[in-house]
Amino acid sequence: MIPSKIDGDGIARDIIGSLGGRPFPSGELVVISCSSSSASTVFISRKRVVAESLGIPFAVHVMPSDVSQADLERHVADVSRDSRVRAIILQLPFPAAIDRDAVISRIDPRKDIDNLTGQAPVESPSVLTVREILSRAGRTPADFENILVVGRGFLVGAPIIRWLASRGVSYSLLDIDTPDPESAIRSADLIISGVGKTGVVDLSAVSDGAGLIDFGFPPDADQASLAAHAHRFRFYTPTPHGTGPILVAKLFENFYRLS
Repeated sequence: MIPSKIDGDGIARDIIGSLGGRPFPSGELVVISCSSSSASTVFISRKRVVAESLGIPFAVHVMPSDVSQADLERHVADVSRDSRVRAIILQLPFPAAIDRDAVISRIDPRKDIDNLTGQAPVESPSVLTVREILSRAGRTPADFENILVVGRGFLVGAPIIRWLASRGVSYSLLDIDTPDPESAIRSADLIISGVGKTGVVDLSAVSDGAGLIDFGFPPDADQASLAAHAHRFRFYTPTPHGTGPILVAKLFENFYRLS
């Protein structure tokens, strides 16, 4: 079997290039962050680069890591009411003391580019990324007999589970309570993972011909192991240069779609 390594950078360039032909949207894209972690810095810088390439006004509001719940909610609400702002990104995770859902509830759904509220007129970028990858591979979720979602995380697992359920597509869930993880991995013909903990997916247990979509940062699949097993998979995403660039491109696709 010839491996199909998903070229996330190339797919992202296609998506971003197609946006240039659309009517230019007015308004600013604002990122609100309470973290100075290296991961957050990387994610924000990727978004800034794309915004600048498209000519989209882009601002980062960095709140102190010890920001109070009330101050953070107030700031998000103020930004959300600002008529100059078209879309808001909340750079997660927040500090442990912050009630994430209460902050999210302060976003106007019409400006919720990630659909964190579940009420935005756009889909979650993680869902859009999976759809794009499957489309490029000539597949749909219904083509798989056993989809395994690894983790039920807020940004990846949970929205993908909701999406699959809304389409009537059956799936299995691998999480900390799964009694036999190796068996769950072996029986899957599509694995979608976004835990962010290397070694969660034992690639030696993945069946020949399966597809692997890894959102983890760090990657859930060890990259040395991936190189050794890649020839057995129908398609797979490397890290870096896999899902990350596509997800960022889908964010900007949502920016153009927001009303």
